[in-house]
Amino acid sequence: GAGLFFRIFFLLFLSQYFFSSLGLLIVFKEIWQINNEEQNITYEISATCIKNKIRSNRNGVTYCPVYKILFHNKEITLCDEKYTIIRKKEVGQKYQIKINPEDPNQFTDDRTMIINGIIIGLGIVIIVSGIIGGLLLNGK
Repeated sequence: GAGLFFRIFFLLFLSQYFFSSLGLLIVFKEIWQINNEEQNITYEISATCIKNKIRSNRNGVTYCPVYKILFHNKEITLCDEKYTIIRKKEVGQKYQIKINPEDPNQFTDDRTMIINGIIIGLGIVIIVSGIIGGLLLNGK
């Protein structure tokens, strides 16, 4: 009866603000990260994929490339621990990546832009679900 109606009403009310706020937080955090990467990760360098770390779970297999670069006559191994199915790298192949010249362990590769776009898209979906929840709540 009325108790169930009140609970549903309260959940829709809460979801409107929670999901919209969560979505905004995700989008703004990702935009901040992209801006930070563009300001600090500026040095383009050739990197060799020396292996792919593999994670498997019930949804399938994901990969994280491990790169080797030569920077200031020093060999450095890089891995960002971002496991994806996007653009698996071939071991032994050279790829162009960008690093932070002050901290070469901070880097981006061609997967980064795709991952950022997916995260922003997810944030937008969450915002829209909060708005739809609000519209349902207000009966529009």
